[in-house]
Amino acid sequence: MPFAFLGFSTKIGRLDRKLTLPAETVVLVRETVAAPTAACPART
Repeated sequence: MPFAFLGFSTKIGRLDRKLTLPAETVVLVRETVAAPTAACPART
């Protein structure tokens, strides 16, 4: 994996530990972000 991606993953992990949202909100955000990009309208 590229070094930049590993650094990004580490930062996300640190921020994740600081996250103080309700569990349902965290799941909703993660599902929204992980949704396939095919659902997004194509830019022309």
